[in-house]
Amino acid sequence: MGSTDRPVPDGVRFAIEVEFRLPSSRERNDRWDVDGLLTPTFEASGGAIGWRRGQGRPQADDERIDRIVASKRPATGDEEPGARLRIVPLASP
Repeated sequence: MGSTDRPVPDGVRFAIEVEFRLPSSRERNDRWDVDGLLTPTFEASGGAIGWRRGQGRPQADDERIDRIVASKRPATGDEEPGARLRIVPLASP
């Protein structure tokens, strides 16, 4: 495990809330769909929610996510593009 990983007990389920602040479009065809934004967010969350058991490269155990609330909007004023992510444990065994 890396230095930012946290041990997560088996059986804990999660809700994830994420608000994406999007950069200005650079091209006419720039599109920011929620699917395309959520996938790398989940992949990066393994240190918080745990890792799937198996072989191959490590993958976040996103099957433990029961509830997702996601929104997206353009960054405004002095805001930096990015995201606010909140991970909430729902239940444990």
